[in-house]
Amino acid sequence: MLGERLYPLVQKHQPDLVPKITGMLLEMDNSELLLLLESPESLADKVEEAVEVLKLSNAKVSGQDALHPSFLSAGVAVN
Repeated sequence: MLGERLYPLVQKHQPDLVPKITGMLLEMDNSELLLLLESPESLADKVEEAVEVLKLSNAKVSGQDALHPSFLSAGVAVN
């Protein structure tokens, strides 16, 4: 029920990431979510915070992938 109310509000801020961000927010305590639903400014801040977390997470994953052996070119021998 909270997700159904939250989804369209998050969609206004981040339409491309709305499913992911809504899921992240739903992990919060229900009392905190109710406060976000009542305060558009607080919700916008929390959505931006979620975007930053996703960016950091993606950067860490990208950095690890760059070191993965499968990214070595075929001409490089690994011993």
